[in-house]
Amino acid sequence: MAILSTACGGGGPSGPDSQDHSGPLFSVSPMPLETIHQISPVGSNNKIFPVGHTYWLSCDEQLSWGGTPEEQAANPDCHLERQVLVAPGPGVVRWVNPAEDGAVTVTTPGGNYDWTMGHVTPLVTEGTRVTAGQPVARMLYRHGFDFGVLQVKGGKVNGLANPERFPPYPPVHPISLYGEPLRTQLINFVPTVEGDKLGKQHWDVPGTAMGAWFLEGAPAGNLLGPHGVPYNLYFGRFTLRQSVRFVAVGRPWPGQVNQTLTLDPAGRDWEAITPASGRVAQRMWHGTQTGLVTQFEWPAGTILVEMLAADRLRIEWFDTHEPVTEFTAASRVYIR
Repeated sequence: MAILSTACGGGGPSGPDSQDHSGPLFSVSPMPLETIHQISPVGSNNKIFPVGHTYWLSCDEQLSWGGTPEEQAANPDCHLERQVLVAPGPGVVRWVNPAEDGAVTVTTPGGNYDWTMGHVTPLVTEGTRVTAGQPVARMLYRHGFDFGVLQVKGGKVNGLANPERFPPYPPVHPISLYGEPLRTQLINFVPTVEGDKLGKQHWDVPGTAMGAWFLEGAPAGNLLGPHGVPYNLYFGRFTLRQSVRFVAVGRPWPGQVNQTLTLDPAGRDWEAITPASGRVAQRMWHGTQTGLVTQFEWPAGTILVEMLAADRLRIEWFDTHEPVTEFTAASRVYIR
């Protein structure tokens, strides 16, 4: 699925009313529980930076795209249908992209949150008041849709070492806005095996290598869309298995097969690399974008990293697992 940089676009943080809200905001699943295959945590690692919205799937993506009709029909956990999606709770439709591959943004009572469904065909118009369970859109794809929530009032800053790089509103997992017992029922569809079950988007640790970086000399402005990928660099932990660390490079070096490389288990934590560390060589391996499988039979070279200052570092990738100590003219400088 295509990525919506935080939750699928939209306007400002204004809400439908000003009353305080207490208790769960959501009470209805947007799709029937019996048709849910999987719900991703916030922070999926299928792009350079962790994704700010979630994916709600009614069938495994590989099976839905590559499986035969017979294989799909034989899997009881695969429900391929352009389902009608309903509002998880009340609110006012604040923004609509009316295209077939469109989006719907709704502001919750009190105006604290905006939720967005993406890769959908809207069934409502801007200004409509919706109630929990009311149809609001139809899935574009037969296997799932994007669902994001931004805390537009009362939230902390977005979690970056340089907050100006991203929109100011932190993403939260839609499940966090549900009450029991539906909250637990939905959490059971989230496949996280280590760490925060519902995930998070930003992992920056100021003064260390951990988190988001941008190529020195990159254009000013928003670099979150596809146009910004060549300028992006990310040192992080896989959201599904947070003990496994990786680096994602928006513009790979010549010979670098994959953008995302998994750090050797014996490597130094990104949070432990600081300006005092000097040059640090890290052996890398190929693996899956989920971090659940590291392919130790497939070496992925070595990266040499040196933090030049708290907000500036040099990095280079080498196609070897032999010791590396010196940068070449192919090295790059990234800044926060």
